[in-house]
Amino acid sequence: MSSAANLRMVSRNKRANIVTQPLRTSIGRYLLYTVTFEAALLGSGRMLEIGPVTVKMLLYALTLLYTAWSLLALENLRRSTLLLLASFGALLSFGIANGLTHSADMQYLGSDVSPLISFLVLPFYELTIRTERDVWTAIQIIVVAALIMTACYATIAICFLSQIVSFLTLYQWLVRVGGDDFIFEGEASRLFYKGTLFIVIAFLFLLFRKGRWARVAAFILFMSLFAVGLRGFFLALAICGILYVFIGPLSATKKVSVGFVVLSLAVVLIPRVLALSGDKTASNSERLTAISEVSDRLTPSSILVGNGLGIGVPIRPGHMEIIYLEIFHKQGLVGLLWWATLIGIAVVRWKRAVGAGKGQLAYPLLLAIAFVCFESATNPFLNNPIGLYAFIICYVALGVLARSNVGPSTNLVQNLATT
Repeated sequence: MSSAANLRMVSRNKRANIVTQPLRTSIGRYLLYTVTFEAALLGSGRMLEIGPVTVKMLLYALTLLYTAWSLLALENLRRSTLLLLASFGALLSFGIANGLTHSADMQYLGSDVSPLISFLVLPFYELTIRTERDVWTAIQIIVVAALIMTACYATIAICFLSQIVSFLTLYQWLVRVGGDDFIFEGEASRLFYKGTLFIVIAFLFLLFRKGRWARVAAFILFMSLFAVGLRGFFLALAICGILYVFIGPLSATKKVSVGFVVLSLAVVLIPRVLALSGDKTASNSERLTAISEVSDRLTPSSILVGNGLGIGVPIRPGHMEIIYLEIFHKQGLVGLLWWATLIGIAVVRWKRAVGAGKGQLAYPLLLAIAFVCFESATNPFLNNPIGLYAFIICYVALGVLARSNVGPSTNLVQNLATT
């Protein structure tokens, strides 16, 4: 083909892209709203099923189609995103092959792979969260979803306490419509919904907003966490508070005073939450047993690359509560290093965003990522769709803010954070 013909083809493609870009942008915007709202409100998505598939699965497929459409229209992705996707694909493929080599049960292998591929929504969010306004929109959607969740919790509590609905009836209905998204503790008659992770994330966002409405909403969300009663949430929140004392733009005096308040609240509230959540001896024992069983199976190769996806331990043949223990057991130090790199890029993006004067957004975004990471040390969130969507939204948002302060750097992680 001649150079003139090539030029004419490129020109036609550019004209076609100009015509379809407004339509594609509008579709992407509404898809962003829908996907974010569903992720923030409906957990793993089991509550909305259409035949054999869930609405989350359909939305996930639409995000992949939109990403493909955008890339065919010559939209660009960051170099860091391309490298992360390539390394993720390589790590996932090796983990599957390693698991099959160790005779992994196909059911457990599928349950490991299925939540991890939620990471592939990363390019979709990068293509649809482009500006600071898009960041604010995503945050507002999460806050609205969290308030709806809180209202649902309040309604259930009122029905339960007024004996309109019995605990057994509630249990049977939620197990039928919600599947694994709901965890019941029979002795304490307590209900935990995994999607409440977004209540904490919305609470963190509201803490950095000014105005009476934001304070009232933050107070409501915080009080709702006592109904949730998950001790890991309060512990992770306390650690996030301590983290902010060290990294926040506070004077030495304020750091001391805020640190004292955070520690005081932690000392007062965490024992009460532990008492509300009932006897956790069995749960703690299972975690310790899992650590011991992983330790007993260490070999030089498993330390480096793990035993493979789908390979668990006797007490936890599937997923483990301590997610970093699971990553180490199944993907070794290589897997932990990959996640550490991802978190490291998020931290560098945060530093650049703060340097660009975007601290009001950058601090809650980083603390939300930190919360997901801290909470994953006691409950599995980081490698499932609930935690991954929250992480990716905040990660991409920090990337948008970081672009306002891009400068030369010789550090590899810093270069990845802004390219």
